[in-house]
Amino acid sequence: MKILRAGDHKRMPWKNGKGETVEIAVFPPDASINDFDWRISMATVAEDGP
Repeated sequence: MKILRAGDHKRMPWKNGKGETVEIAVFPPDASINDFDWRISMATVAEDGP
């Protein structure tokens, strides 16, 4: 079993500045935002969009 701690995850602001994504898992492990095969993440919506 592997314990995943919130502070260990990569946090990324949205391009529109209205939220943030916390990346929990990504494959391949060294993939960037532009070339991952799959990703599990949580998002916080700070502000509604149009």
